[in-house]
Amino acid sequence: MKIANIFSACYSWVIRMVKKPNKMTFEFSTLNPNERLREMILYIVKRHHGNTRFGATKLNKILFFSDFRFFALRGEPITGVSYKKDEFGPVPADIGTLLKQMESAGELEQKKHTYGRTKRSVFTAKRQANLTNFTKEQIAEVDSAINKVIWMKSGDVSDLSHTRLWKIARMGEQIPYEAALISDAPLTNYEIGRTKKLCSQYGWEN
Repeated sequence: MKIANIFSACYSWVIRMVKKPNKMTFEFSTLNPNERLREMILYIVKRHHGNTRFGATKLNKILFFSDFRFFALRGEPITGVSYKKDEFGPVPADIGTLLKQMESAGELEQKKHTYGRTKRSVFTAKRQANLTNFTKEQIAEVDSAINKVIWMKSGDVSDLSHTRLWKIARMGEQIPYEAALISDAPLTNYEIGRTKKLCSQYGWEN
């Protein structure tokens, strides 16, 4: 069997698994996710004050990287909001609405700046974030994500988020937190052999 067919079969299996209700988690409503997201946005924006390389793309990716990595390590995310697949990578599902609310409340300012042929949303935090409900470990995870992308180009940051985790969903669909456990490490010979056997056993051959 061709390796391409193996990946196709396994991809279809992952899709079926994440579609099962009561198995996957898309949001942690008990964490009061919108309020946690609001404060984390202010914290991240404040950390980038004056950095003209920081815009909406990096904001979305820092939130995504820190939430999903913390879930993979601790079993619980930092904000608990739902994420969806966007053209440029995963984004919090309702972040557009929340940003407008924050602007109306005078908590955040958003301006469009032109860089070459593109326009970028640049933010300014109008108040300090309330970090009372976040642990030191959670803040450290966010800081790590910030340091990872701070000097990268926005396009490179987007590419960094186009992992197998991102590929399991269709455009606009929600991404389950459990997808954070999907590895992007190269397949070993054992894994390839095992996959061939499973494909044959369950009739996944094309």
